[in-house]
Amino acid sequence: MKELLARKLMVSILTTLTFTVGLFFIPIIRGMEFFFLWLVPIVIIFAGVIILVFGSLTSIILEMLLKKMVKKRKFYLVFYILCHGLFGFIGGLFLALADQNNWSLVPGGICGFMYAIIESYIFTKLTYKSKENKVL
Repeated sequence: MKELLARKLMVSILTTLTFTVGLFFIPIIRGMEFFFLWLVPIVIIFAGVIILVFGSLTSIILEMLLKKMVKKRKFYLVFYILCHGLFGFIGGLFLALADQNNWSLVPGGICGFMYAIIESYIFTKLTYKSKENKVL
Protein backbone atom coordinates (compact mmCIF):
# COMPACT_ATOMS: atom_id res chain seq x y z
CA MET A 1 0.00 0.00 0.00
CA LYS A 2 2.87 2.34 0.80
CA GLU A 3 4.41 1.63 -2.62
CA LEU A 4 1.06 2.33 -4.32
CA LEU A 5 0.65 5.72 -2.62
CA ALA A 6 4.26 6.68 -3.34
CA ARG A 7 3.79 5.80 -7.00
CA LYS A 8 0.54 7.82 -7.20
CA LEU A 9 2.25 10.83 -5.59
CA MET A 10 5.17 10.62 -8.03
CA VAL A 11 2.82 10.29 -11.02
CA SER A 12 0.73 13.24 -9.81
CA ILE A 13 3.82 15.45 -9.54
CA LEU A 14 5.11 14.43 -12.98
CA THR A 15 1.70 14.89 -14.59
CA THR A 16 1.32 18.34 -13.02
CA LEU A 17 4.75 19.44 -14.24
CA THR A 18 4.16 18.04 -17.73
CA PHE A 19 0.75 19.71 -17.95
CA THR A 20 2.15 23.06 -16.75
CA VAL A 21 5.06 22.97 -19.19
CA GLY A 22 2.64 22.16 -22.01
CA LEU A 23 0.37 24.97 -20.88
CA PHE A 24 3.35 27.31 -20.89
CA PHE A 25 4.08 26.59 -24.59
CA ILE A 26 0.52 27.17 -25.85
CA PRO A 27 0.87 30.99 -26.02
CA ILE A 28 4.22 30.61 -27.78
CA ILE A 29 2.72 28.29 -30.41
CA ARG A 30 -0.28 30.58 -30.90
CA GLY A 31 2.05 33.54 -31.51
CA MET A 32 1.18 35.57 -28.43
CA GLU A 33 3.76 38.07 -27.30
CA PHE A 34 3.91 37.10 -23.65
CA PHE A 35 2.61 34.73 -21.09
CA PHE A 36 1.83 35.66 -17.54
CA LEU A 37 4.65 33.87 -15.73
CA TRP A 38 3.06 34.58 -12.39
CA LEU A 39 0.27 32.18 -13.40
CA VAL A 40 2.62 29.18 -13.53
CA PRO A 41 2.87 28.64 -9.74
CA ILE A 42 -0.88 29.14 -9.38
CA VAL A 43 -1.57 26.59 -12.12
CA ILE A 44 0.89 24.17 -10.52
CA ILE A 45 -0.81 24.51 -7.13
CA PHE A 46 -4.40 24.16 -8.31
CA ALA A 47 -3.77 21.59 -11.04
CA GLY A 48 -1.49 19.65 -8.71
CA VAL A 49 -4.10 19.42 -5.97
CA ILE A 50 -6.83 18.39 -8.42
CA ILE A 51 -4.59 15.81 -10.09
CA LEU A 52 -3.36 14.49 -6.74
CA VAL A 53 -6.81 14.11 -5.20
CA PHE A 54 -9.11 13.36 -8.15
CA GLY A 55 -6.50 11.61 -10.32
CA SER A 56 -5.08 9.41 -7.60
CA LEU A 57 -8.47 8.44 -6.21
CA THR A 58 -9.79 7.67 -9.68
CA SER A 59 -6.65 5.72 -10.52
CA ILE A 60 -6.82 3.58 -7.39
CA ILE A 61 -10.48 2.76 -8.00
CA LEU A 62 -9.87 2.01 -11.69
CA GLU A 63 -6.89 -0.17 -10.84
CA MET A 64 -8.95 -2.30 -8.45
CA LEU A 65 -11.93 -2.58 -10.81
CA LEU A 66 -9.91 -3.37 -13.92
CA LYS A 67 -7.79 -6.01 -12.17
CA LYS A 68 -11.00 -7.89 -11.38
CA MET A 69 -12.60 -7.38 -14.80
CA VAL A 70 -9.73 -7.62 -17.30
CA LYS A 71 -7.35 -10.56 -17.16
CA LYS A 72 -5.06 -9.97 -20.16
CA ARG A 73 -2.32 -7.35 -19.67
CA LYS A 74 -2.69 -5.96 -23.20
CA PHE A 75 -6.38 -5.18 -22.79
CA TYR A 76 -5.85 -3.98 -19.23
CA LEU A 77 -3.47 -1.25 -20.36
CA VAL A 78 -5.78 -0.05 -23.14
CA PHE A 79 -8.80 0.11 -20.84
CA TYR A 80 -6.70 1.73 -18.10
CA ILE A 81 -5.55 4.58 -20.35
CA LEU A 82 -8.99 5.09 -21.96
CA CYS A 83 -10.79 5.13 -18.61
CA HIS A 84 -8.34 7.69 -17.21
CA GLY A 85 -8.94 9.91 -20.22
CA LEU A 86 -12.69 9.50 -19.85
CA PHE A 87 -12.61 10.39 -16.16
CA GLY A 88 -10.33 13.31 -16.98
CA PHE A 89 -12.96 14.60 -19.39
CA ILE A 90 -15.58 14.15 -16.67
CA GLY A 91 -13.40 16.20 -14.31
CA GLY A 92 -13.13 18.85 -17.02
CA LEU A 93 -16.91 18.78 -17.32
CA PHE A 94 -17.16 20.47 -13.92
CA LEU A 95 -15.04 23.33 -15.27
CA ALA A 96 -17.11 23.45 -18.45
CA LEU A 97 -20.31 23.78 -16.43
CA ALA A 98 -18.76 26.51 -14.32
CA ASP A 99 -17.64 28.78 -17.17
CA GLN A 100 -19.97 27.58 -19.99
CA ASN A 101 -16.98 26.80 -22.21
CA ASN A 102 -16.61 23.40 -23.88
CA TRP A 103 -12.84 23.83 -24.20
CA SER A 104 -12.53 23.19 -20.47
CA LEU A 105 -13.09 19.49 -21.19
CA VAL A 106 -9.83 19.20 -23.11
CA PRO A 107 -7.26 19.85 -20.31
CA GLY A 108 -8.95 17.33 -18.02
CA GLY A 109 -8.86 14.64 -20.68
CA ILE A 110 -5.26 15.41 -21.58
CA CYS A 111 -4.27 15.22 -17.91
CA GLY A 112 -6.10 11.91 -17.57
CA PHE A 113 -4.30 10.42 -20.56
CA MET A 114 -0.94 11.79 -19.36
CA TYR A 115 -1.53 10.41 -15.86
CA ALA A 116 -2.28 6.93 -17.19
CA ILE A 117 0.64 6.87 -19.62
CA ILE A 118 3.13 8.13 -17.03
CA GLU A 119 1.84 5.71 -14.43
CA SER A 120 1.90 2.71 -16.73
CA TYR A 121 5.48 3.56 -17.70
CA ILE A 122 6.59 3.95 -14.07
CA PHE A 123 4.73 0.80 -13.00
CA THR A 124 6.35 -1.19 -15.81
CA LYS A 125 9.82 0.09 -14.94
CA LEU A 126 9.37 -0.61 -11.22
CA THR A 127 7.94 -4.08 -11.87
CA TYR A 128 10.74 -5.18 -14.16
CA LYS A 129 13.37 -3.62 -11.92
CA SER A 130 12.05 -5.52 -8.88
CA LYS A 131 11.97 -8.78 -10.89
CA GLU A 132 15.60 -8.27 -11.95
CA ASN A 133 16.62 -7.69 -8.32
CA LYS A 134 14.84 -10.88 -7.21
CA VAL A 135 16.64 -12.94 -9.86
CA LEU A 136 20.02 -11.68 -8.78
